[in-house]
Amino acid sequence: MEDWHEFKLNELGKVGRGKSKHRPRNEPSLFGGEYPFIQTGDIKSANFYVTKYSQTYNEKGLAQSKIWKKGTLCITIAANIAETAILGIDACFPDSIIGFIADKNKSDVRFIKYYFDILKIHLQSISQGTTQDNLSQEKLLKFSFTVPKNVEDQERIASVLSAYDDLIENNNERIKLLEETARQLYKEWFVRLRFPGYKETKFSKGRPEKWKDEKWEKYLNIIRGRSYTSAEIDDNSGKWAFINLKNINRGGGFRLDGTKYFSGKLKEEQIVYPGDIVMAVTDMTQERSIVGRVARVPLSEHTNYGISLDICKIEPVGLPKSFVYASLRFNTYGETLAEYANGTNVLHLKPELLKKEWFLMPDLEVINKFVSVVEPLFNKIDILTIQNTQLRATRDRLLPRLISGKLQVKPHSDFNKTKIIESHQVIDTIEKSTEDTKVKSNPFFQRRVLAAHIIDRLKDESTFGHVKLMKLMYLFEHLAEIETASHYHRDAAGPYDNRMIRSIDSQLKKAQWFECKKTGNKYQYTALPKKDEYKNWFSKYYSDKEAGIENLLHLFGKEKTEKAEMVATLYEAWRDLKDKKQLATEQAIIYEVLNNWHESKQRISEERWLKCLQWMKEKNWIT
Repeated sequence: MEDWHEFKLNELGKVGRGKSKHRPRNEPSLFGGEYPFIQTGDIKSANFYVTKYSQTYNEKGLAQSKIWKKGTLCITIAANIAETAILGIDACFPDSIIGFIADKNKSDVRFIKYYFDILKIHLQSISQGTTQDNLSQEKLLKFSFTVPKNVEDQERIASVLSAYDDLIENNNERIKLLEETARQLYKEWFVRLRFPGYKETKFSKGRPEKWKDEKWEKYLNIIRGRSYTSAEIDDNSGKWAFINLKNINRGGGFRLDGTKYFSGKLKEEQIVYPGDIVMAVTDMTQERSIVGRVARVPLSEHTNYGISLDICKIEPVGLPKSFVYASLRFNTYGETLAEYANGTNVLHLKPELLKKEWFLMPDLEVINKFVSVVEPLFNKIDILTIQNTQLRATRDRLLPRLISGKLQVKPHSDFNKTKIIESHQVIDTIEKSTEDTKVKSNPFFQRRVLAAHIIDRLKDESTFGHVKLMKLMYLFEHLAEIETASHYHRDAAGPYDNRMIRSIDSQLKKAQWFECKKTGNKYQYTALPKKDEYKNWFSKYYSDKEAGIENLLHLFGKEKTEKAEMVATLYEAWRDLKDKKQLATEQAIIYEVLNNWHESKQRISEERWLKCLQWMKEKNWIT
């Protein structure tokens, strides 16, 4: 690194600071002027260029030097300190932010921007104040930047990194186009009422005769999210990926880069999966641009997420998720609900108010046609979102090595061509590996996969039903050491967890894997169209447990349910005695079963209990 040297920022270009005292918030006559007014909120590190602004300012009465030109690096000094963006519009009037104009003979503005990405955490740490954090221009100018003296070297490094940013921005534009296509499709079919076959449809009072007004309360369940402490949530680790307000875009839609991680406990109903609908019920901005807005949870490296108290899950009842999501996202419900939110510093919304809203219910044939068209659009958005996540991860791995000089970029006459080829290779790799992405999961999803495997293997056996499934889940947990997130109790058919079995049935049906129906006194499972989906997940989760699982299925597959009940009951009684530090003799175990469990256990003779217990000892299940 002999050609790398230390420079202060003002040795690499010009440094200036915007003037907050000229903020035009109290001068409405100046709005609508020539120059955009750039504020801290307009500068996001995820955006490579500032492309929007909320106010404008006239040049009248201002010195020309106060106007910043295109290509200026904007650096925030308050709120989210050290966020950066390169000005992509012709000129602006800056608020209290620092601007850097690169001397083209000494520095490349993109390289300096990436340098700030490395410095950001350190700059934030030295900017902490007693009442408010602040990064002053004086503090900033004390830093030294070690950069290649040759500007062309800076440009090559910046070009590698910006190639990823360009692809990310391109994907963002494609996502916007897909969302707008879905929006216009919804408007065309369900607002303008120009759905397929509308010309042959009989209308009455301006709408199809078969369509009717309905309230959402009949078609939605709403589940509140989980409260949390600051110690339970962070940016990088934790048991659960955790959806919070940062995951919701202004106006709706999902942001993967806003995901946090939660280390506390969640109820099963507070878990959401790809394709589920979530809604913001809190707004920190007072602008009502997030509260009441919905997002569709995308396919990602996470198979599931928890939801924070600021979010609720919206669960459709009897309607396809894609139709419900499009209705809530592309209609005016978000704006309407936002008006109901109230609070002094933070806006809060009662999500149940959504149930009181009316909508025009189309006939099922039109809904299904709409879903068949819009679902591929949503899936493509998911793919592009995953691509962006992986592109950012690759860029972020390269960033410190390139900026520090540990990874060098040599001159190449075909550099731009190579850069483009490599970028396309990244995209191809991501698309091919989407389904094979390593996932983070939770016991609720894993036990659904395990239950699906048991059902698939045994559903045609005359002895198989609800109770036997429960017993096998228990035995798999204790004899094959598989976590099932269950809470068994001493019931007539115990050990039993009725809530777990109802949850499994519900989730299997929702996933279109299997459905449980009661015929007389017996519950039977039938396969649904997507039942083979569980097999890939089973291979991922249980490849190391497969031998133990198959052994138990072989032992109990054709046995009567009572045999599985006896083994599970004896094992649980043995565990209880061990936990109480009592001597677990054969007599003590059987006494516990016959006298301290449900009276239904007495239907089985003591001799049969003893014989079953000895069989379990032979298999070394009980010592």
